[in-house]
Amino acid sequence: MKILAIDTVSNTATAAVTENDRLIAQYTSDYKKTHSQKIMPMIDMVLSESELDVNDIDLFAVSNGPGSFTGVRIGVATINALAHASGKPVAAVNSLESLAYNSCGTEDIVCPVIDARHENVYHAVYEWRSGKLVCIDEPSDGALEVFLKKIKNQKRKAFFVGDGVLAYRDKITQALGKDAHFAGTAAVLPQAASTAACAWRKYMDGKSMTYLQVKPCYLKKSQAERENTERKKNK
Repeated sequence: MKILAIDTVSNTATAAVTENDRLIAQYTSDYKKTHSQKIMPMIDMVLSESELDVNDIDLFAVSNGPGSFTGVRIGVATINALAHASGKPVAAVNSLESLAYNSCGTEDIVCPVIDARHENVYHAVYEWRSGKLVCIDEPSDGALEVFLKKIKNQKRKAFFVGDGVLAYRDKITQALGKDAHFAGTAAVLPQAASTAACAWRKYMDGKSMTYLQVKPCYLKKSQAERENTERKKNK
């Protein structure tokens, strides 16, 4: 099965083509340009490198959040359009779960963290059991400090991945000391190959869907929505 996967939920944009669980081509960029400018050229590039066109794809995969509201919308809209045009199924992958796939093989608990600004993060906790990624603390959002206290109470070594590491590595180290381990330069960022690997598992478990069923996962309201709600309360 040939899978086209993308992730645009953070500053990093990434696209990949895999066949079952084998990576064929991947392109990742964390430099300037908006996702709306670069994701389609990146998709064209990985398809060209794979000597495929969009109609050769059997399954489309997208990280559908949480993360940047704009980035989430761009990713979901792009994949939905491609799936609609080709009539192929989609697998929606939580962006925190996709990040956790970058940690394959670690015996630590896996803590993906996405920067939500002002020392808040989207976060979750996973662990690998017999080669399968298992969620032990569901995706949520909140203060980094509160999340780190929760991890410290686990009294286990923790492997951190995601752009929250780039923003808050010092604070994580201060809170957890030697129990905090961090992904390396490439693995710390979203990888579309990980989104594809997770999507492949979901497809095998019968969890793919049509493009009409794919929705963004925001976890919280946008700033504009929160401000509008507050204005209504104050009237």
